[in-house]
Amino acid sequence: MTDGDYEPIEDYGLIGNTETAALVNREGSIDWACFPTMNASSVFGAILDSEQGGRFAIRPTADYESSQEYLDRTNVLRTTFRTESGVATITDFMPLLGNTGGSAPTYRAIYRKVECIEGTVELGVEFGPPLRLRPRGDAGRTDR
Repeated sequence: MTDGDYEPIEDYGLIGNTETAALVNREGSIDWACFPTMNASSVFGAILDSEQGGRFAIRPTADYESSQEYLDRTNVLRTTFRTESGVATITDFMPLLGNTGGSAPTYRAIYRKVECIEGTVELGVEFGPPLRLRPRGDAGRTDR
C-alpha cells in the first residue's frame, strides 16, 4: 500500500456488467463495488475508508510482484502474482444479465477465478473490514 494505506487510482482495473461496477487493485483487492446497481450503496468501500469500508482481497502471503491486464476484447480483468515459489492469477468479471429465456445469468455476481499456473503459491483471503468478516453497506456507514 501507499500514502496512508490507499492505492493510487491508476492501480485499479474496472469490471462491470452495464448495471454496476467494481474496482480491483493490483494487490488482488476489490475495494469498491455497489450492488445491485451503480446507484445503490456500496458493498465494498475500502477505496474510501481502508479500515471500515470493506474489501474482498485475495493475494499471496509471501512477497510478490503483480500486474494487471484485460483479456483481449473483453472486460475480464486478470491480475498476475509472481512470487519466488510460483505464479498465480485471479481472473475477475461480472456477467451480463440475461433475459429469462436465455443462457445468461439472471442474477448479479462477481466471479473470481483463482489459479496457480506455475509452482506453488500460498494465498490469503480477506473479506470485509479487519476482524469483521463481512462486507459493509452504505460505504461503511452501517453494519448491514
